[in-house]
Amino acid sequence: MRAFVISVGVAASLALLAAGCARQATEQAEPRPSFGQLRLQLESHFDGCTQTYGTDPRGTQNVGDYELVPNERAWLDCAYQGIETIMLPNTDLPQMYRSFIAESRSLTDLLERREVTRAQRRSRLLNLIAEIEDAEIARLVEGEPGMSEDQQRKNKELVRNTFDNFRDMVVPPRRVR
Repeated sequence: MRAFVISVGVAASLALLAAGCARQATEQAEPRPSFGQLRLQLESHFDGCTQTYGTDPRGTQNVGDYELVPNERAWLDCAYQGIETIMLPNTDLPQMYRSFIAESRSLTDLLERREVTRAQRRSRLLNLIAEIEDAEIARLVEGEPGMSEDQQRKNKELVRNTFDNFRDMVVPPRRVR
């Protein structure tokens, strides 16, 4: 009888494990959001950062070469969280995004210490953004054999529009009143 109870317990454990693996496989098989959907999610997240911190880097203002506007770092941290939660789970290139975030943080630190200018930070980050954008286009468009030229063009446009949000992150911010 005891062997039967142990066997039933083992069988139940294996069934639960199998069910968990099957559910995990099903969850992993769900399609990723399109770049258009990611762009809208990221834009919404950045808008939320603006509402929370009162700074909008998508505008412009005369800012000194070595200045951060009030709440700029908090806004950037909020934006990084959006990249981490929206983009990282939906790309095959998470390390490129992590590198962008790390470099942005490092350059912002250097800016505060007056070791780089806003223009130097912007230039370096725009180069990183272009590298990620090119890699995403190559993965999304060129990695799909048989895709029509029209679909390739549309997909490239979606990726470029998404990366406009990243480029917007590195322009001089303005205060929201």
